[in-house]
Amino acid sequence: MNTSELPLVSIWASNWTFCEGMPSENWQNVRREGRAFALDAYINLDELCCNKPVPNQSEGVLYATIKLDKDTNAILGMGCDWCFEAYCDGNLLKSTYPTGNGQSYIFPTNHRINFMVTKGEHLLAIRVRRGQDSWDFACCYCPVVPPPEPELSCGPWLTNPDIGLMTVNFTSSTELGCGVQYRILGTKDWQKTWHQRQGQCLKRTFHKVKLKDLKPGARYEYQVIAIHPDKYVPVPISKIISFQVPSDKAANFSFFFTADLQFELDKQHEIFGRMLAASEANSCDFFVLGGDVNSAFLPMDVIRGPFAQLCNCGAASKAILYVRGNHEMRGNYSDQFLDYFASNIETTYDLLRFGDTAFLLLDAWEDKNAHTPGHPYCQWNLDQVFYLQETEWFNKAMTDEKWTGAKRRIVVCHGAPYSHSDRYKSISQFTQKLTDIFFEGASPSFNINMWLTGHVHNYMRSIPGTDEIASPEHPSTPHKEGYSYKYPVLTVAGPGKYPFQASCFRVDADALGFTVRSWDDKGQLIEHVRYRNDGSCTEIKSLQHYKVPADKQ
Repeated sequence: MNTSELPLVSIWASNWTFCEGMPSENWQNVRREGRAFALDAYINLDELCCNKPVPNQSEGVLYATIKLDKDTNAILGMGCDWCFEAYCDGNLLKSTYPTGNGQSYIFPTNHRINFMVTKGEHLLAIRVRRGQDSWDFACCYCPVVPPPEPELSCGPWLTNPDIGLMTVNFTSSTELGCGVQYRILGTKDWQKTWHQRQGQCLKRTFHKVKLKDLKPGARYEYQVIAIHPDKYVPVPISKIISFQVPSDKAANFSFFFTADLQFELDKQHEIFGRMLAASEANSCDFFVLGGDVNSAFLPMDVIRGPFAQLCNCGAASKAILYVRGNHEMRGNYSDQFLDYFASNIETTYDLLRFGDTAFLLLDAWEDKNAHTPGHPYCQWNLDQVFYLQETEWFNKAMTDEKWTGAKRRIVVCHGAPYSHSDRYKSISQFTQKLTDIFFEGASPSFNINMWLTGHVHNYMRSIPGTDEIASPEHPSTPHKEGYSYKYPVLTVAGPGKYPFQASCFRVDADALGFTVRSWDDKGQLIEHVRYRNDGSCTEIKSLQHYKVPADKQ
């Protein structure tokens, strides 16, 4: 019979007693009188002693009765600081004399004992010797097969870089309680942070562990750890990996950006791989996904797909930023986006600093309002609730020193306030209302160096202060003219009717400005542009400029 099918009581021992002192002759076969106690897996035998226990010397015998109504393959687990010797009906089951328990953590799973017990009543006799520091004893029913060794299935990868912050993410092959140990490179002592809630480790397969109070600009090393499911001690399950914390002063950095990868998985893997290789993304400091990674939000497809490819480009040491697009709001898992990819402030938007540049990550929401006929996935959306929440946060972010004190500013969002043509207009109108008050006009409250986006699936680069757009073909009529916008909107391509089925940008920053290059889905260079900090631009390689007057909204 499979013992996992048996009631716990049917293969467990009862009527426990403790006989203090050296065992008498024939102790294995004859039960002696002793002090009765109840055993719930663990007990400190010091508490049962009448005489003061002597480290490494005190001994005693534990007796219990095993009573079964049928023949059973019993599986008991035992552990003792320091030694035990267990018998059933005078037959030796297990002895840890003279070497000891083998582990300092005393759990029943320290030693599994598998033995046949016939129907009836049987005597369990266990000789125990005290250790140096304790007299802990543990014994209970154990599974026949130990749980699998803890291991990673994907990752780790980093997310949400900011001044003094970094988050480590990974998936484990089984549900585990996990954490991260980390330290400044070259130092000795590890700090530990757990994936926990109010002091209890969360047994999950997906984990995100936020590291706080990191020294800006310092290089750290970290290692993923897990509570071993059988030994109940922290064990490493990854190699030691290093990363550098963003500073608030560095002018030189680089990042990779793409969005709108709504292809079937094999094709997505090929196209994304070509763009990563062409842009030499493995030399970038971080990576940005601008939304619509799939046609609906499928967290494990994102992790096993683009995130796994980014891990091959160094994402264990360099962070990934993931901005929600409208397609992440669709599908059976759409309401779980924040469980996997929330920002540092547990939202889909945030304000980060990487070097001297502020990165404003915005959520453009769904491109249809909640009552659009024929689109039931929108019915769950509380449009005005979200608009109010992000607007309130955004207005406060505009007063944050991370923003006001930055030398340069970049916006990342799945939509844009101008240069786009979108049938439903919701995203453009929302981003206009949200940001124009600060960013539009000849003398805006804040100068924006660039706005990186996607959504409309057509590769475009707006020419600031004009109604011109650089594109592979004449773009559709945008919803708003560009004369009052001093910043460029850079839009990646996506699958559909346009010449490029996907594209990416690589941005290299230095003290004087930004060099921006783009590649298409075949890995061919599209454009090469130099933006200086004062807003001027040099086009080293450019697509044709089209004059595209806006429609009359």
